[in-house]
Amino acid sequence: MPARASLRAILYCFFLLCKVIDSVEIKRYICQPMISVVIPAYNAGRFIRRTIDSVLGQTCADYELIVVDDGSTDNTGEIVKSYGSKVRYIYQQNAGDGSARNAGIHAAGGQWIAFLDHDDGGTYFDVQADGIPYLLGDRSDKGNHSKSGYHDTELAFFSH
Repeated sequence: MPARASLRAILYCFFLLCKVIDSVEIKRYICQPMISVVIPAYNAGRFIRRTIDSVLGQTCADYELIVVDDGSTDNTGEIVKSYGSKVRYIYQQNAGDGSARNAGIHAAGGQWIAFLDHDDGGTYFDVQADGIPYLLGDRSDKGNHSKSGYHDTELAFFSH
């Protein structure tokens, strides 16, 4: 039991250290986030702000947010860049949704990867006590609920 308490104390200190580090790049390499949220986007200017805001408004704070712009010709890049260091922006020539997801996987530093479409604003997730993320649901569409009480969404978690 004392070893478990010591491990818990070490992990807590490491967690506090991660909170103190300001630089996103340093934090990415020293403090691996629990979840990497990857959003592939193509001409998503109409939707991307709402989706990013829903991720940034999570109760779970142990995540990184990556938006992969798949060659958009609208204002998607400008909107994403306006969030500064809160969102990691990656631009690539248009190669399709699969390629954008793969670029997000390559850039991800989290233990889990969550894919979110650029128009999935209002999706909420959290992390269980055992460290496994789970979907709380999509609270944005009150008229279209699944059996769980929330709108079905395409958010899925994959171990990284």
